[in-house]
Amino acid sequence: MFGSPHLKNQGGGFFILLNMKPRRLTYVHPETEEENNLVAFINAQIKGLSVSKLAKLLGHDPEGGGGKVTRQETAQGLNIQLDETIIYTKEQLIEACNIDTSIWEVESFKTSAWPQKAKGQDAVQLFAVKATFKKIKNLSVARFISKVENNLFEYTPPKNKKKPLKHHSNHCGLINIYDAHIDKMTLLGETEKESDIFKNVAAFESHFENLLQWVEIPEFIIFPIGNDFFNVNDARNTTKKGTPQPSYLTHTDGFEIGLTTIINCIDKALQVAPLFVPVVQGNQDEDLATILGIALEKVYRKANFVEIDNRAIPRKYKRYNNNLFMFDHGDKVKVEKVPLIMQHERPTDYSETQFRYNFRGHCHHSQEYKITSVKETVGVEVHHLRALSQPSKWNVAAGWVGAQKSTTGFKVSACGAMFDKRVLTL
Repeated sequence: MFGSPHLKNQGGGFFILLNMKPRRLTYVHPETEEENNLVAFINAQIKGLSVSKLAKLLGHDPEGGGGKVTRQETAQGLNIQLDETIIYTKEQLIEACNIDTSIWEVESFKTSAWPQKAKGQDAVQLFAVKATFKKIKNLSVARFISKVENNLFEYTPPKNKKKPLKHHSNHCGLINIYDAHIDKMTLLGETEKESDIFKNVAAFESHFENLLQWVEIPEFIIFPIGNDFFNVNDARNTTKKGTPQPSYLTHTDGFEIGLTTIINCIDKALQVAPLFVPVVQGNQDEDLATILGIALEKVYRKANFVEIDNRAIPRKYKRYNNNLFMFDHGDKVKVEKVPLIMQHERPTDYSETQFRYNFRGHCHHSQEYKITSVKETVGVEVHHLRALSQPSKWNVAAGWVGAQKSTTGFKVSACGAMFDKRVLTL
């Protein structure tokens, strides 16, 4: 944006011309080692300066653009024009004019060269800049995301204050709370059951605390989340496929309450044992469950004893000595294919373990299958786990009623074989 930058000797001193684009300092005829050292020093100092600081160094006011500024703002638009300015990119303009990018987004941007005021090697090239900004459509969503993001980075998980055991229990604990649909609303006149997000959250946390106490102090705890933890997928208040769901709150409010619920549960579990949290996307809340996993990764990014598996794969696995666990939602893969899929996706773990379990939800009722190979030497136990949520108006109309609402905990020994199971009913 400037002519060739120079450091000139003038009466025993130096004056500086900076080239903004490369952000380097040079001079025409280096004469002494001192001049070389001075240039190297100044280059090191200005290398990381922002456009605002460089502009001030040059005597330009970035808010005024070094010349004339015109700013017009309406409820939906913002127009800015700078003349005789050193600014020539939209990033510099946003920084210099302090544009809030959580509210405004660039609609158009144009820059052109301003006629130079001087000629020769010391000429300063200025610019004229025009920019139009428009308000972000989903402003409430953007602000919500910004607020949640800031809160996530400010949150610090509690430290485990309990003294470590000399001898760990020889088992792991599984806390399965499937198909919670915490933001589901059911009306007494339509389903003969009444529920809202606050009752659903209270039931979720109560069941979690009871199962957490029941698993005692295992080597680690597995706490699958997702699996239609939310009832809606996005701002449409529908499922992933677009089926409308009755709701009296926005999906962002439901997400914030749900995130807080899961954080509360994880923090309590971390007081007992290390934690593995596989995020399993459901058929109703696929996108919102993924965002939940991303948020949890941010919250526990520095926690040493919690692992959040939020990879974009439909099935999550965990190996525990002689046991192999697989977690999926249960809406896509038929039961008969489970052993073959486990062998294909985890061949080493499958061959080295004797006890294999698949936990899934979706059906809102309990089923157990024993699937064996042709030789009946190895097997996979597939568990369809009951749902915690009440039936919706559609469920009642379709006749999907009568299933007991419950959650399930398991204790699995390190050597193999599930040795205890507990079912809590609603």
